[in-house]
Amino acid sequence: MAANAWLHRLALGIALPLAVLTAPALWAAEPKTDAAPAQAETDAAKAVRYTRALETAPLADNALEMRRWLLRWILETPDHTVLVCDTLGTLDDENAPLYGELLVQMMGGNVAWQIEHPQDTDEVSHQLAGARSVLKMYAVYLANDPKWKVPKLDAAIERERNGTLREHVAQRLADECSEESGREKVALGEQSPPPPFLGGFLRESHVIYPLKVPTGWVMQNEHRYDELESGASVRFQREGDASGWMDVYFYPIGAINKQDLDRLAKAEREQLVTVWKDAATGAPLSALDTFSVPVKGGVSTPAGRQSRPEAITAYAADFTYKHRNNGRRYHSVLVFMVDRLYAIKLRYSADTEKLSRKQARKEAESFARSLLPEVDILSTGKCGSPSMAIDDQMADGCVGEDPIQPVVLEGRRELRFEYPVPR
Repeated sequence: MAANAWLHRLALGIALPLAVLTAPALWAAEPKTDAAPAQAETDAAKAVRYTRALETAPLADNALEMRRWLLRWILETPDHTVLVCDTLGTLDDENAPLYGELLVQMMGGNVAWQIEHPQDTDEVSHQLAGARSVLKMYAVYLANDPKWKVPKLDAAIERERNGTLREHVAQRLADECSEESGREKVALGEQSPPPPFLGGFLRESHVIYPLKVPTGWVMQNEHRYDELESGASVRFQREGDASGWMDVYFYPIGAINKQDLDRLAKAEREQLVTVWKDAATGAPLSALDTFSVPVKGGVSTPAGRQSRPEAITAYAADFTYKHRNNGRRYHSVLVFMVDRLYAIKLRYSADTEKLSRKQARKEAESFARSLLPEVDILSTGKCGSPSMAIDDQMADGCVGEDPIQPVVLEGRRELRFEYPVPR
């Protein structure tokens, strides 16, 4: 794979498959580890902490958050260079199980070693550290479910046991990633990097949504997550009806193509399988279906900006679960879509005594079709720079480089996100 292709995929980290960098975990924003620091930590220390946490708990509710932050930091830091080399032979098929998780863990283990051993400049040691970090994570996955079995990693574990893993890594490094091999190598940090996604491409965003949705839902509360990548969520309920609730998540995702959108949606479904496998009851999680959601009509498109579509594609799946606290059974519906540089995820929970599973699914889709035309999403930053244009046009949702102050009419509320330049 050409170096520029690697960098393009990694810079769009959100496109990695199998839930590597997708939505925020369902109920938590700040990844929690067993040894959270008592005082403010540097980003480098945080990178090490997240890497070690992912080695021992890769299926934790907040693992996706940690992977997303870790990859973005590696891409943006000027202090460390990570050579992405397929020393374990597992990165040749992006559709293989755990592909994205393995890639991020390999990079994390590599940079964690560099941070902990600043005097060690030996590339073989860096690659070996990345490989060993991957093997620790893989062992946890395999113990959790045999479906994650990867024969090449089993062989690597055996090499680690008999003391030949370093030799194998060194040989792969020479064969696949050296200048003499004739192959292109990818060194993050050695090329002129694009502006960081948050704090560069996006500096501010304004999500303006209605306090009441035409189908009868009323805003109850907001929750902002500590990690900027996680955005915020808004809960809606029908007045006087506590039998169901609708949580709407908004978080930055960037400009993505149809293939990447499909992967993100599949990753969301995979996350539900992982998180709810012990609480799900009845029929299994449904297949992922699509439906059309109209966008706000009658909006003129200024010159130099991408035109708005008439509708966007939403993805939906549903299942039934038993609530961990009150023991009641609920139907749950996931709706996932991307619009104007932001992911919008709905999670509808409905008491099984009030609605059938089919009715809950229909209700969630109706809510999505009612909500989205009432939502405005406006972003500023380098997304408005001519250098960031796509076919000489700014991405849909970007309104320029300079900050704006949108008017928020009565009956509406603004979620303002400010993204400082990364340290």
